[in-house]
Amino acid sequence: MQLHQGGTGVAGDCYRTCLAMVLDMDRDEVPHFCEHVPPGTQPDDPAHIASDEWERGWLAERGLTKVVVPHGGDIDVWQLAKQYHTLSPGAAVILQTALYGRVGVSDHVVVLHNGRLYDPLDLSWVEPLGCGMVRYQPSTHGLYWVTILAQATNPLTHAANPANVVSTGEDN
Repeated sequence: MQLHQGGTGVAGDCYRTCLAMVLDMDRDEVPHFCEHVPPGTQPDDPAHIASDEWERGWLAERGLTKVVVPHGGDIDVWQLAKQYHTLSPGAAVILQTALYGRVGVSDHVVVLHNGRLYDPLDLSWVEPLGCGMVRYQPSTHGLYWVTILAQATNPLTHAANPANVVSTGEDN
């Protein structure tokens, strides 16, 4: 796996590795969606938008979609792991965080599953805390971003009574 190299513009492949982990696939079966997105790129940047559209299309071909949920940076990563385990036992979610390592701060992605954090990196490059633990922090955007994969469905084709669907007013 190629690691992020902070400040060099080289994107690592931790995201596709985590996506492969959640989908029970080999990493090389998943495209490197972040390959052309420089580290630290904002979500409204054209490179980020293009990467996201590519990924959503790839997931849709597999009958999946993703839901991205932001969490404030004031929560601890271990609290997030516990919350997702408590609310959705057995579900694996992808967490965007940041690591503090010898190359500085770098956005990074891990998997949360059953109250544990699974990191696809060889953590020897990470500067551990005094107790030997890795220091996970909110992403460089100041938030934790949780990606949840879900089956893509059209609710109108499965609604028991289409008359019960409430319009947002945007479809008029």
